[in-house]
Amino acid sequence: MIIDYIRYRITEFLYGVVKIPISKEALVLEVASGARPYWRSNVLLDKFVLDSSERSGDVTIDRDFVVADVNKLPFKDKVFDFVIARHVLEHLPEPENFL
Repeated sequence: MIIDYIRYRITEFLYGVVKIPISKEALVLEVASGARPYWRSNVLLDKFVLDSSERSGDVTIDRDFVVADVNKLPFKDKVFDFVIARHVLEHLPEPENFL
C-alpha cells in the first residue's frame, strides 16, 4: 500500500509538471496552496494560515499570497490564465460550490 502511494505521488509530480503546458506569461493562481505549493504558481491562496491540521506542514508564503475562502475568491473573473486546485475538494463540506 505504501508503494502504491509513493508511485502515485511520483506520477502526480512528474505528469503535473509535464502534462499542463503553461506559458511563461500566464498568470497562475493556486488555491489552498498549503505547505508545498506548485512551482509554477504566481499567486497563492489559503484560508487556514495558522491551522496546519489538514496539511503536512506550515503554510508556505514565498510569493504573492492571499488569505481567502475558495468559495468566495476575491478576484474578478478571468484575471488568471490558470487556477491550480490540488487536494482541495476532499476538504470542502460542499465541493460542488467550489466547482
